[in-house]
Amino acid sequence: MNSHNSRHEVRVAQIVTRMNIGGPARAVIELAKGLPQLLDPSHPDHPSVDKTYEQHEHSTHRRGSFNVTVAAGDPPPEEGQMSDPEVPVLRLPLLRQISPASDWRSLLAIRRVLVPPPSQSCTRSITSNTSPAGVTTDTPSIISSDGVGISAANLPVLDGTPARSHETGSPATGPNTLPDFPSSFISGPFDLVNTHMAKAGALGRMAALSTRVRPILVHTFHGHVLEGYFPTLPSRALIGLEWALAHKTDALVAVSSEIRDELLSLGIGKPWQWHVIPLGLDLDGYLSIPLPEDTSSYVSARRSTLRDTLSIPRNALLLAIIGRLVPVKNHSTALRALAAGTLPPGVSPTGSLPSNGPSSYSRAKDASLATGAYTSGSSAAGSSVTGTSADDSFAIHLLVVGDGELRTRLEEEARSLGVASRVHFLGWRTDIPEILAQTDIVVLTSLKEGTPAVLIEAAAAGRPVVSSDVGGIRSIVEHKETGLLVPPGNPIELALSIRFLADHPQLRRAMGIRARRIAVDRFGTRRFVRDTADLYYDLLASGKVRNK
Repeated sequence: MNSHNSRHEVRVAQIVTRMNIGGPARAVIELAKGLPQLLDPSHPDHPSVDKTYEQHEHSTHRRGSFNVTVAAGDPPPEEGQMSDPEVPVLRLPLLRQISPASDWRSLLAIRRVLVPPPSQSCTRSITSNTSPAGVTTDTPSIISSDGVGISAANLPVLDGTPARSHETGSPATGPNTLPDFPSSFISGPFDLVNTHMAKAGALGRMAALSTRVRPILVHTFHGHVLEGYFPTLPSRALIGLEWALAHKTDALVAVSSEIRDELLSLGIGKPWQWHVIPLGLDLDGYLSIPLPEDTSSYVSARRSTLRDTLSIPRNALLLAIIGRLVPVKNHSTALRALAAGTLPPGVSPTGSLPSNGPSSYSRAKDASLATGAYTSGSSAAGSSVTGTSADDSFAIHLLVVGDGELRTRLEEEARSLGVASRVHFLGWRTDIPEILAQTDIVVLTSLKEGTPAVLIEAAAAGRPVVSSDVGGIRSIVEHKETGLLVPPGNPIELALSIRFLADHPQLRRAMGIRARRIAVDRFGTRRFVRDTADLYYDLLASGKVRNK
């Protein structure tokens, strides 16, 4: 039983459309793990050592412990699935696509999570389970009201395991059935419901609004699909739906001020409803990646098994682009930028160079001189965008980490552009810290973004970034300080910026050092969990909810 039961228990539901690899799933996992630990006396943020909590000591909720339940849909296989052995996930029949029948089932399933029968009260805990081999491990278990423990292996989803019926072993859901959730896993009714992503945000809030005792409602925008994703009429319909739901929501959270401002400009919510809480991640595995000491060791430090396995020259500049292979990520621009490096200066693989294109190279050089980050003579400054430098054996290679619906098309495009030998499609990987340790520059070409987790990880790893200037990326990448930002969908600007950083290793290192400092200061897990807990406590302490 939870050691803090003498305090009020704040029951929180985190509902997310799907646990695909990316920021929203990472955020939900960090909250599910971090919130229940806040009132552990050994935790760094316990009130006994954190004076910021004293101002609200009169509030019962301020002293309450958190009990967090996570519910989510399954992503398609090509998107990858985030999981954590400490965070069981209730499986919902949520689909990304709009489907009236499936959406109705999802709405009913979410309501079943939010309003379980009174007899289904329970207490979640981590217990020691002994395997048949006698090995004792800490795994998530549920202690039901009758004291029967349910192993994590039997929960609806854990580590990507499909939901199964406990009685028959067959899939728990079908076209005309609702998920049969284990009664001892549902911790509701809930004090607060936090939804993430568009589909879960809509259906989750609708389900909560239909309950007899309305919980506090929070919706987190990790980005948005209200512009640029759909034709005009569907976009207008979505904006209208979000406007109506925002009117019933107690707090709206954006992962960056840029995302908040974009949504306010669309009429979503009122300024006083909005809270900016940047994403926070466990960065320990990235902060331990060594920074290169100087130019000579920089090349040797990149010599690795991965390079040898992929036949990448050990002195090649290695780029990495990490994410789902879907249209909004716009990987085609990265391929065309790589191809532009093999063409004569000023020629684009798709036509003419933008009128302001070549000037970006000199502007970037001037910026580096102005900031003092670049020392004259450190490289061949001023060379054109080509596939080779003064050393003809030098080349630029690109790692494409991730998978998705466009993989086959992108592989074909790489071949048609003549860069297939320098583009390496790796699929989803679990060794991202190791990949970043071998990478010189991280590239992102998205047309829309919130605050991409991969750029936070790149910063923590001390790697500079060349990215499209969209969404909340400026909250992570400081232009000319930790990387270079370029207009979205412009392969020549992207190629010029990559070429400039390729020619200035000392500038890359200076950018990486500053990026790591920013990552530690702004994007750690402790700050993220504390900021979220403060918002929850303040909402609960107010004792008010917006009209149903």
